[in-house]
Amino acid sequence: GRRIRLDYPVREHLVEAMRASHRAAAEVHFAAGASEVITTHRDVLRMTDRAQIGALDTRPYGAQEHGIFTAHQMGGCGMGADPARHVVDTDLRVRGVDGLCVLDGSVLPTALGVNPSETIYALAHHMGPRLAGLV
Repeated sequence: GRRIRLDYPVREHLVEAMRASHRAAAEVHFAAGASEVITTHRDVLRMTDRAQIGALDTRPYGAQEHGIFTAHQMGGCGMGADPARHVVDTDLRVRGVDGLCVLDGSVLPTALGVNPSETIYALAHHMGPRLAGLV
């Protein structure tokens, strides 16, 4: 049979963005009083003061070198009947903004603890026809 080859190129601009974000995160942690900052590199870097942040510039970044992951962001644009608590009404319209509807994971009340794709698909399937009449 055919073999599948996955290609996940981590280009230099992404490497630089990861380094910059790690440097900034380490600065924030130390500024907040952290006594140690630990990276998610395969070969972990432990920093105990700001002077060590420069060591991030020599660390490898990319697939198999550094933990790269994403999360399913949910919540933040709550849907509900109470205008004082919910920015989006039960028809998914943003209160106070004519013609703007939100239909993604942000209308969920909180993280589900599982991949939200099917929940969002079901919401879109249910609300799609209603939204077509609202916009």
